[in-house]
Amino acid sequence: MTIINTQRLMIRRAVLDDANFILQLLNQRSFIDNIADKQVNTIESANKYIQNAFFEPYKVSEKAPYIVTLTDGTPIGIVGFYQRPVFNVPDLGYAFLDSYTGQGYAREAAIALLEFARDKIGLTSVLLLRRQIMHPVQNCYKHVGLVTNKR
Repeated sequence: MTIINTQRLMIRRAVLDDANFILQLLNQRSFIDNIADKQVNTIESANKYIQNAFFEPYKVSEKAPYIVTLTDGTPIGIVGFYQRPVFNVPDLGYAFLDSYTGQGYAREAAIALLEFARDKIGLTSVLLLRRQIMHPVQNCYKHVGLVTNKR
């Protein structure tokens, strides 16, 4: 189910058919180095990951992660809100296949998702967690109009 359309992208809910894409994304060196090694190494574990990381949050709220595709339906990344147990507001996060980075897709998806969250679900605060080495993340947040505080 598509929730957002932009000029170049569609942002939609995940489906089990996304398992191959999730397997590819989560096993990129850039994902492992900058986010984590999720130990998703088979289609079966990718399906379990989709069920836990996407389907479970959908049951609770629209503040959840989503699949980002090109307008032709090709999955290229994920963007979404992640509710960490230790925080009272969700974290905005994203990850894209390496071949689609540096083209403004993360910025476009983040802006669209933040507008959706503000206008459709009334989200007024977002936590931005980042590692020092993730300079593209900081640039994306700046383009979206958010300010980061170092703590």
